[in-house]
Amino acid sequence: MKTRAPDLTLADSAEPALDKADVVRFRPHHFLCAIGFEGKGYSGEFTENMTAIVLDRLRAEGGEATQMRVVGQTDDICAPCPKRRGRLCTHQQGISRLDRAHALALKFEPHEELTWGDALERIRENVMPGDLSKLCGSCRWLDYGMCEAALQRLHDGVLD
Repeated sequence: MKTRAPDLTLADSAEPALDKADVVRFRPHHFLCAIGFEGKGYSGEFTENMTAIVLDRLRAEGGEATQMRVVGQTDDICAPCPKRRGRLCTHQQGISRLDRAHALALKFEPHEELTWGDALERIRENVMPGDLSKLCGSCRWLDYGMCEAALQRLHDGVLD
């Protein structure tokens, strides 16, 4: 029997109040985006924001201890995205498909909290090199190859 991913979008409407300002909120597909990020984005503001979260925080010394919360709508990465419309995206149907596939692959529960180090371990255990073509098939960034290369580095133990 096929396991169904939790519907994080519906569950997000009852999201608990953020009690810690230092918790990074990520929708499921952004966990994999964060390992492949190389300083490119949808706009200057988006790229600056993602750089501050991914490069300056998660990949910084001690970043593995960063607390994360799985959310089902716009998150900290989405904040300045030019495609964001409130808590949704102009491409919400495709984004929801990505989030469901990633939540299922990474075994996320709505509002789950974990550290970035725990998330990297979960990615390593559940997403193998070559899996991104299936998981991220509709993502426009997939063709650049940076996410697949980063996933391979994660599996090789050399993710920077």
